[in-house]
Amino acid sequence: MEYSPAIENVRRRMERLPELLGPVMKAKCKRDAKKLVKYYHDGIKDRQLRLKPLKDATIKAKRNARYPSPETPLYASGAEDQMILANALEVVEKSKSFVVQVKNKNHYQGADSTRKPVKLRVLFEAHEYGVTISNGFGRGILIRLEPRPARRYAYNRLMREREKADPDIQQACRLFVGRGQRAALDRIRQKAEHEAAD
Repeated sequence: MEYSPAIENVRRRMERLPELLGPVMKAKCKRDAKKLVKYYHDGIKDRQLRLKPLKDATIKAKRNARYPSPETPLYASGAEDQMILANALEVVEKSKSFVVQVKNKNHYQGADSTRKPVKLRVLFEAHEYGVTISNGFGRGILIRLEPRPARRYAYNRLMREREKADPDIQQACRLFVGRGQRAALDRIRQKAEHEAAD
């Protein structure tokens, strides 16, 4: 398409922007969703999220259960186990975007456990926001789980990264709308698709 200052050509190119940028935005959404899951998982595993430390009694119980990293909050039986809180998040594709959600699985209870299975979703919310569990008979509190908002910390990290907005998109839009040059938009789309595939 040749450069034309005619207002009609500019208007038509502006109308095409959502069509041209849609795949870019979807790829960036997928990339960010995958990053959020990675920051959550790695942040728990490597203790980068600086979650509130576990109490000594909890660490001792985890040591006795032979957990690989008993001092690490939300880590339980280790990175290989898909049924623990560190691995609770997954990326799900929706019709026009990607979302991060808690897996619909039961939490690991141990091979010889007789306890009733607990959904990851329930434990995730209890740990993310904190919870007080009472005995129901007015005798006081049995358990107080302190909030350990790992998802929020991982999300904050992602948002700090995103604050450094991609000025290339703005420049590519200006070149396309003003001059009809599409090459920059195509490069951005290819880059975004490559990042989302990793």
